[in-house]
Amino acid sequence: PDPLPPLTPEVGCIHVPQTPLPLCNYHHEVCGGTIEQTLPRSCNTAFAQMGMSLGTTMAAEAEGFGFNQTVPLDLPGVAESTFPTAAQLTNNPPLQAYAAFGQGTQVATDSSTPLQMALVAEGIANRGVIMTPHVMSEIRDSAGNLEARYQPKPWLTATNPLTATAVTSLMQGVVNDPGATAYGVFPPSWNVAAKTGTAEVGTIQNPLTNDWMIAFAPANDPSVAVAVVVPDQQPDSTGAAISGPPTRAILGYALGLG
Repeated sequence: PDPLPPLTPEVGCIHVPQTPLPLCNYHHEVCGGTIEQTLPRSCNTAFAQMGMSLGTTMAAEAEGFGFNQTVPLDLPGVAESTFPTAAQLTNNPPLQAYAAFGQGTQVATDSSTPLQMALVAEGIANRGVIMTPHVMSEIRDSAGNLEARYQPKPWLTATNPLTATAVTSLMQGVVNDPGATAYGVFPPSWNVAAKTGTAEVGTIQNPLTNDWMIAFAPANDPSVAVAVVVPDQQPDSTGAAISGPPTRAILGYALGLG
């Protein structure tokens, strides 16, 4: 797999060069350590430091998963998900820091559709390969004769199998670690890999969050991947609390577990 990032200090806030305001964790909680510790806890400060270390290389990684390009879905009007470009990230520590955990600055921001995040989950579940999404399964004529059938084909190779396996393990920690954001959302027997997200939107006068969860299961042999977002929630809400229950319902139905 790709090399793991270094240890990050256990802090509630950090100073980011070129900005007067501190960058803090969601509730100013103290966190840090290894990526196995920081990813399940959605530690903003840790990922901000990783982002400033990675710099412009984040753009290529995001684009490898389908950002900044049109997803080839067999329906018109598919919205494009965006991530700051390498040019925008160059010599821009604030954007590097905030983009690393899904936020942005006045220069550029992260934005994503539920379809895009479902493809991210699928790419990790499918050992790094993102398949071309589709709605049509088959076409039959008025007599019921088969005219055409969709044949699955790859769209992007987002990462390598070893890295996808490592990320799967990290996402299992989001569900299984007692200190993690999605601990207790799914029964252990479902063997779910997941990641939560709480995107701060709205205004200073009316702060809101878009609450996310992506997940796939069974983690050791995935058959279904989903993405759920519930927009414009109150600022004290989180991805696990708001999007966890519908994600559980969808996975349970798809897996026949209820």
